[in-house]
Amino acid sequence: MVDLFNNETNTGRPAVDIVRILVLQSRENAFESFEVYNKNKNRGIQADQSTLRARLLTWFMQHQAYIERNSIDTKEEIEELLFKEQDIKDSEIKKILYFLNAIIDKLNITKLDTHRIYDRTNIEEDNKENDL
Repeated sequence: MVDLFNNETNTGRPAVDIVRILVLQSRENAFESFEVYNKNKNRGIQADQSTLRARLLTWFMQHQAYIERNSIDTKEEIEELLFKEQDIKDSEIKKILYFLNAIIDKLNITKLDTHRIYDRTNIEEDNKENDL
């Protein structure tokens, strides 16, 4: 990953771009931890959740203001899972990952299908949409 805080090319970069990169870095860190957790578990090794949960919490905290602004219903449930004293189930880990992925998809950070499908068979419909 690019060192965002010691790079001369970032002087003119908008803060929102830097935040997007940091969110993507947190996502990558969480996925990396999830991968290690699953690898150990599938090998029959006692899998430690501490790093994975810490990274999920960090990623969650990056979205805290957005979650509050948009009154997302499952916030309390996800928070409760992240702050549990004991280990959480694999299904709950996946639920947290899906929740956080959905947020960054809504924010168009990871959405790949952003271009509009153009229907060449119905030109008049396109003209109406564009006030032509």
